[in-house]
Amino acid sequence: MSEGKEIRTKGFLLKSVPYHETSSIATILTEDGFLSFRASGVYKKNSHYLPLFNLMAESYFLLKEGKGDYLLFKEGELLSFPKGNLETLLAYSFLGEITWSSAKGIDGKELYPYLALATKFLKEGKDPLSIVTSYLAICLRLMGYGLTVDHCVLCGKEKGIVGVSFEEGGFICHDEKREGAHYGKTYCQVAYFTFKVDKSTWTGQNLPREDTLLYFKDLTSYYTEQLGKKIEGLSMFFDVLKG
Repeated sequence: MSEGKEIRTKGFLLKSVPYHETSSIATILTEDGFLSFRASGVYKKNSHYLPLFNLMAESYFLLKEGKGDYLLFKEGELLSFPKGNLETLLAYSFLGEITWSSAKGIDGKELYPYLALATKFLKEGKDPLSIVTSYLAICLRLMGYGLTVDHCVLCGKEKGIVGVSFEEGGFICHDEKREGAHYGKTYCQVAYFTFKVDKSTWTGQNLPREDTLLYFKDLTSYYTEQLGKKIEGLSMFFDVLKG
């Protein structure tokens, strides 16, 4: 790309770090992957850019290539902004935090369609818990931390599955029961769905609330252990989910 060429891209704002007094270094996720750029004057009083710089806002961004980076060149077009009840708003925040914390381990081109679907489902009023649980499992799978849910991870049997062992990395059968695993038919069904769902089969399906909440708690702990990154907004989200 020659210097000065303009590009127009659609993306979700994941990070906006203050730069000098009124500017920002922003990172968005687009269908071409993660993209960072400088936005001069975005935080000036009455700036037309401000609506684009709310976290998880979806916008068209008009950029111009500078000397080794991109500059926000013209006013973009805001497509959607996170809104809804507290549970939905916290779900948006969770999606943004997980996407950002997973960025180094995931090809953004692979992840973008899933984030687009997740936000679409939230706008349609689908269950936030089901959406964020599925999205978290998708992120783990794309990073190579997916659980084995086709057969017992210990002996390979496809029948007699009774639980999930995060420590062992997947399903376990009745012959391989062990302390620390999580048992239950519905719990296993939720785990199977979240680690097998893809762009063509994910329609924002509602998952069983009680078992999904337990599984979501276990899954977030597994995520933290694998990546060594704490999910900052998790405590408040759990409180709201448990209602």
